[in-house]
Amino acid sequence: LLHYLRIHYCSLGDYPVVSAFLEAALLGLFCLVLASVAEHFFCPALANVAAALQLPEDIAGATLLSFGNGAPDVFAQINAMSNT
Repeated sequence: LLHYLRIHYCSLGDYPVVSAFLEAALLGLFCLVLASVAEHFFCPALANVAAALQLPEDIAGATLLSFGNGAPDVFAQINAMSNT
């Protein structure tokens, strides 16, 4: 995709201010995209699950999102234990 270090040191090595501004702009863009995805997809899905489980939305946010964050690790451990 993008080789940030090559751009920073090779292409824009003589212009550190431009490179820093470009990296800050990309970081802001990535945060904006992440916030937009969370607002349009994750929050409505979490609200539906919270309504189905009859949980307050703040409790659902604290528990279900943390489970979603740790779920890949849990399933990887279950898979590793079942293959032995």
